Amino acid sequence: MKSRDDLIGGEAKIEQFLTHLAVDGKVAPSTQNQAMNALVFLYKKVFQYPFDQKIDAVRAKEKNNRSAAMRLFLRGNYSEKKRSGDFQVSVM
Repeated sequence: MKSRDDLIGGEAKIEQFLTHLAVDGKVAPSTQNQAMNALVFLYKKVFQYPFDQKIDAVRAKEKNNRSAAMRLFLRGNYSEKKRSGDFQVSVM
């Protein structure tokens, strides 16, 4: 950045960078959120540049590192045994 004029169009620049992180960088959603919050803070609080538009970047995809049984359980495709208290996964 050489002058304050470089701040013009900051929303588009931030949006482009965040989309790059999600698509090319394949970062986690929390990483993308951290980057967005840091950039918004930088522009609003440090540079005192008000945003005129909404930042609408492509969102990072949630990574699914759970086992198949855990995914079924979390989706609600399980039944509880009344006597033993164990959980039985029912595959549909």
